[in-house]
Amino acid sequence: MTGNKWRLAARATVTTMASSFGGGLVALAFSLAQHGGKIDVLSSINGVLGALVAVTGGCALYGVLESLAIGAVGSFLANITDPLLVYLKCGDNKYLGKSLEYL
Repeated sequence: MTGNKWRLAARATVTTMASSFGGGLVALAFSLAQHGGKIDVLSSINGVLGALVAVTGGCALYGVLESLAIGAVGSFLANITDPLLVYLKCGDNKYLGKSLEYL
């Protein structure tokens, strides 16, 4: 990389990893709270992916603590959406709540 562009790449890498860490922690806490002390893999994966999606747009601009907070919020929103849609009875009835049917 020419010039100082490697600094942006390094910063984007660090903040993306920090965001996934914050999202993973929130996803684990959400999973433990929702499933009575058991870890749900689907909730964990959705949380980490939600955190990565949330931080992607500005990962080279955020600091580490900001990316942790963004990842935590993204993870929470990703995990609360499916039960909320089931509760509101929104969406395609064929697939509504399929991720919760094993409970």
